[in-house]
Amino acid sequence: MKSGFFRGVTGLALVAGAMLVSGGTARADIIYTYTGQSFNSFDGNSNGLTTTNSITGYIDVATELGDNFDSFNNSNSVPVLLSWSLSDGVNTLSSALGDITSGNVACTGCLNLETDASGDIISWDFYATNGSGLVMIASNTGEILNDGLGGSSPTNDVSSQISVGSAWVGGSETLASWSESATPEPSTLLLFAGGFGALAWRRKRA
Repeated sequence: MKSGFFRGVTGLALVAGAMLVSGGTARADIIYTYTGQSFNSFDGNSNGLTTTNSITGYIDVATELGDNFDSFNNSNSVPVLLSWSLSDGVNTLSSALGDITSGNVACTGCLNLETDASGDIISWDFYATNGSGLVMIASNTGEILNDGLGGSSPTNDVSSQISVGSAWVGGSETLASWSESATPEPSTLLLFAGGFGALAWRRKRA
């Protein structure tokens, strides 16, 4: 009985094979996504920001940071960023817009990260600017501000536009977090597409 049952099983086998092979492919890159705490302190006109806004963003790196990673004390070097973005809910800074995280920025270590024994990010400093007075900082240590800006500014997440206003997180940055996800290789996506395409073709013939 080479009926629809046989063809269905064959099609499912193709899909399963694609999934099995894809499971062994290397991950193309790793994306760490940041969700900051809502702003609770303001000056000037706060640059249009309110308590409903916060710093969010991501960094895209070629390799995982790994367990017990620490670039604060120069034990490790942060991998080259493939892309990155920071947003305060109104404005956005990103590599796609040509913004910068180092170079003419007045800070030492504009991006530093530390992970625990499970590879989760537990300490971070990330400073970005567009060179036109807009600065965003994701931080739970304050080391960027203490090292580069005289230590007189807030020590947590900040969004500031020179001569306009600022918003930041006062107190402890206890609700901010990072999550990690992997971007599959293009070949992996093709395997999935091929497997499901074969299944659809066999169903059509049936």
